[in-house]
Amino acid sequence: MEIRFSADGSLGRLARWLRLLGWDTAWERGDSLRRALLRARSEGRILLTRSSALERSRGTPPLAGSIRVTANDLAGQLLQVDRRWPVLDAAAPLRRCAACNLPLEPIPAERARPLVPPFVARTQERFRRCSRCGRIYWEATHTAAILRFARTTAARRENSRREPAGNAEEGEEDEEDAGPDRSSPAP
Repeated sequence: MEIRFSADGSLGRLARWLRLLGWDTAWERGDSLRRALLRARSEGRILLTRSSALERSRGTPPLAGSIRVTANDLAGQLLQVDRRWPVLDAAAPLRRCAACNLPLEPIPAERARPLVPPFVARTQERFRRCSRCGRIYWEATHTAAILRFARTTAARRENSRREPAGNAEEGEEDEEDAGPDRSSPAP
Protein backbone atom coordinates (compact mmCIF):
# COMPACT_ATOMS: atom_id res chain seq x y z
CA MET A 1 0.00 0.00 0.00
CA GLU A 2 1.25 3.45 -0.91
CA ILE A 3 1.37 5.77 2.09
CA ARG A 4 -0.55 8.99 1.36
CA PHE A 5 -1.77 11.50 3.93
CA SER A 6 -4.54 14.07 4.24
CA ALA A 7 -3.82 16.64 6.95
CA ASP A 8 -6.21 19.22 8.31
CA GLY A 9 -5.29 22.91 8.42
CA SER A 10 -3.81 22.69 11.93
CA LEU A 11 -0.90 20.51 10.76
CA GLY A 12 0.77 22.69 8.14
CA ARG A 13 4.30 22.30 9.48
CA LEU A 14 3.93 18.52 9.77
CA ALA A 15 2.46 18.36 6.25
CA ARG A 16 5.38 20.37 4.85
CA TRP A 17 7.92 18.13 6.56
CA LEU A 18 6.19 14.95 5.39
CA ARG A 19 6.44 16.36 1.86
CA LEU A 20 10.11 17.23 2.42
CA LEU A 21 10.65 13.62 3.51
CA GLY A 22 9.06 12.49 0.23
CA TRP A 23 5.51 11.60 1.36
CA ASP A 24 2.36 12.51 -0.58
CA THR A 25 0.60 14.79 1.91
CA ALA A 26 -2.52 16.69 0.85
CA TRP A 27 -2.95 19.85 2.92
CA GLU A 28 -4.43 23.29 2.35
CA ARG A 29 -4.30 26.25 4.70
CA GLY A 30 -7.59 26.46 6.57
CA ASP A 31 -8.71 22.88 5.83
CA SER A 32 -11.25 21.77 8.41
CA LEU A 33 -11.33 18.29 9.88
CA ARG A 34 -14.39 17.63 7.74
CA ARG A 35 -12.64 18.62 4.51
CA ALA A 36 -9.49 16.62 5.35
CA LEU A 37 -11.66 13.63 6.30
CA LEU A 38 -13.67 13.79 3.06
CA ARG A 39 -10.42 14.00 1.07
CA ALA A 40 -8.97 11.06 3.00
CA ARG A 41 -12.06 8.96 2.32
CA SER A 42 -12.39 9.84 -1.37
CA GLU A 43 -8.67 9.56 -2.21
CA GLY A 44 -7.74 6.62 0.01
CA ARG A 45 -5.48 8.71 2.23
CA ILE A 46 -4.55 8.45 5.90
CA LEU A 47 -6.15 11.26 7.93
CA LEU A 48 -3.91 13.38 10.18
CA THR A 49 -5.57 15.85 12.55
CA ARG A 50 -5.06 17.56 15.89
CA SER A 51 -8.81 17.77 16.46
CA SER A 52 -10.35 15.82 19.31
CA ALA A 53 -13.52 15.79 17.21
CA LEU A 54 -11.99 12.88 15.27
CA GLU A 55 -13.12 10.47 17.99
CA ARG A 56 -16.63 11.96 17.94
CA SER A 57 -17.00 12.15 14.16
CA ARG A 58 -19.75 10.08 12.69
CA GLY A 59 -19.62 8.22 9.45
CA THR A 60 -17.16 5.97 7.79
CA PRO A 61 -13.54 6.47 8.84
CA PRO A 62 -10.90 6.52 6.10
CA LEU A 63 -10.08 2.97 5.02
CA ALA A 64 -6.38 3.84 5.01
CA GLY A 65 -6.53 4.86 8.69
CA SER A 66 -6.33 7.98 10.79
CA ILE A 67 -4.47 9.41 13.72
CA ARG A 68 -5.04 12.27 16.11
CA VAL A 69 -1.71 14.03 16.46
CA THR A 70 -1.28 15.24 20.03
CA ALA A 71 2.41 16.18 20.14
CA ASN A 72 3.16 19.89 20.00
CA ASP A 73 6.66 19.69 18.53
CA LEU A 74 7.54 18.59 15.02
CA ALA A 75 9.76 15.69 16.07
CA GLY A 76 7.05 14.37 18.39
CA GLN A 77 4.45 14.67 15.63
CA LEU A 78 6.66 12.79 13.17
CA LEU A 79 7.26 10.09 15.79
CA GLN A 80 3.51 9.70 16.35
CA VAL A 81 2.96 9.20 12.62
CA ASP A 82 6.02 6.96 12.33
CA ARG A 83 4.72 4.59 15.01
CA ARG A 84 1.97 3.53 12.59
CA TRP A 85 3.52 4.27 9.18
CA PRO A 86 7.32 4.14 8.59
CA VAL A 87 7.88 7.69 7.37
CA LEU A 88 11.31 8.27 8.91
CA ASP A 89 13.26 5.20 7.81
CA ALA A 90 11.93 5.42 4.24
CA ALA A 91 12.49 9.17 3.85
CA ALA A 92 13.42 10.24 0.32
CA PRO A 93 13.83 14.02 0.03
CA LEU A 94 13.33 15.84 -3.27
CA ARG A 95 10.54 13.60 -4.48
CA ARG A 96 7.68 16.06 -3.87
CA CYS A 97 7.24 19.82 -3.91
CA ALA A 98 7.09 21.12 -0.34
CA ALA A 99 4.59 23.80 -1.41
CA CYS A 100 2.33 22.00 -3.92
CA ASN A 101 2.79 18.31 -3.06
CA LEU A 102 3.24 17.35 -6.73
CA PRO A 103 5.99 14.90 -7.67
CA LEU A 104 9.14 16.71 -8.80
CA GLU A 105 10.32 16.20 -12.35
CA PRO A 106 13.92 16.26 -13.56
CA ILE A 107 14.88 19.43 -15.42
CA PRO A 108 18.00 19.67 -17.58
CA ALA A 109 20.77 21.65 -15.92
CA GLU A 110 20.95 24.01 -18.92
CA ARG A 111 17.31 25.03 -18.35
CA ALA A 112 17.64 25.27 -14.56
CA ARG A 113 20.86 27.30 -14.32
CA PRO A 114 19.37 30.66 -15.41
CA LEU A 115 16.63 30.22 -12.78
CA VAL A 116 18.77 29.48 -9.71
CA PRO A 117 21.33 31.53 -7.73
CA PRO A 118 24.75 31.82 -9.44
CA PHE A 119 26.59 29.67 -6.88
CA VAL A 120 24.02 26.88 -7.28
CA ALA A 121 24.24 27.16 -11.07
CA ARG A 122 28.04 26.72 -10.86
CA THR A 123 28.10 23.89 -8.32
CA GLN A 124 25.07 21.70 -9.06
CA GLU A 125 24.42 19.30 -11.92
CA ARG A 126 21.05 17.74 -11.05
CA PHE A 127 17.83 19.70 -10.66
CA ARG A 128 14.17 18.88 -10.17
CA ARG A 129 11.18 21.16 -10.74
CA CYS A 130 7.54 21.35 -9.69
CA SER A 131 5.32 21.50 -12.75
CA ARG A 132 2.67 23.52 -10.87
CA CYS A 133 4.52 26.27 -9.02
CA GLY A 134 7.83 26.16 -10.91
CA ARG A 135 10.02 25.83 -7.80
CA ILE A 136 13.38 24.29 -8.52
CA TYR A 137 15.07 21.89 -6.12
CA TRP A 138 18.63 20.56 -5.94
CA GLU A 139 20.58 18.46 -3.50
CA ALA A 140 22.62 20.56 -1.12
CA THR A 141 23.05 21.17 2.59
CA HIS A 142 19.28 21.47 3.12
CA THR A 143 18.81 17.93 1.81
CA ALA A 144 21.43 16.66 4.25
CA ALA A 145 19.71 18.62 7.04
CA ILE A 146 16.36 16.99 6.22
CA LEU A 147 17.90 13.51 6.34
CA ARG A 148 19.85 14.34 9.51
CA PHE A 149 16.63 15.49 11.21
CA ALA A 150 14.86 12.27 10.11
CA ARG A 151 17.74 10.15 11.47
CA THR A 152 17.89 12.10 14.74
CA THR A 153 14.14 11.76 15.19
CA ALA A 154 14.29 8.04 14.39
CA ALA A 155 17.07 7.68 16.97
CA ARG A 156 14.73 9.23 19.56
CA ARG A 157 12.23 6.53 18.63
CA GLU A 158 14.84 3.83 19.21
CA ASN A 159 15.99 5.39 22.49
CA SER A 160 12.42 5.60 23.78
CA ARG A 161 11.98 1.87 23.08
CA ARG A 162 14.99 1.09 25.28
CA GLU A 163 14.13 3.47 28.14
CA PRO A 164 11.68 2.47 30.83
CA ALA A 165 8.33 4.24 30.57
CA GLY A 166 7.36 6.99 32.97
CA ASN A 167 10.55 9.07 33.07
CA ALA A 168 8.78 12.30 32.11
CA GLU A 169 5.58 13.81 33.31
CA GLU A 170 2.63 13.58 30.90
CA GLY A 171 2.89 16.42 28.37
CA GLU A 172 6.38 17.40 29.55
CA GLU A 173 8.96 17.78 26.81
CA ASP A 174 12.67 17.23 27.20
CA GLU A 175 15.25 19.34 25.35
CA GLU A 176 15.28 17.00 22.37
CA ASP A 177 11.56 17.70 21.82
CA ALA A 178 12.34 21.22 20.65
CA GLY A 179 12.27 20.24 16.94
CA PRO A 180 15.05 20.63 14.42
CA ASP A 181 18.41 22.10 15.32
CA ARG A 182 17.92 25.86 15.03
CA SER A 183 21.62 26.38 14.22
CA SER A 184 21.20 24.90 10.75
CA PRO A 185 18.85 26.42 8.19
CA ALA A 186 15.51 24.67 8.11
CA PRO A 187 14.17 23.88 4.65
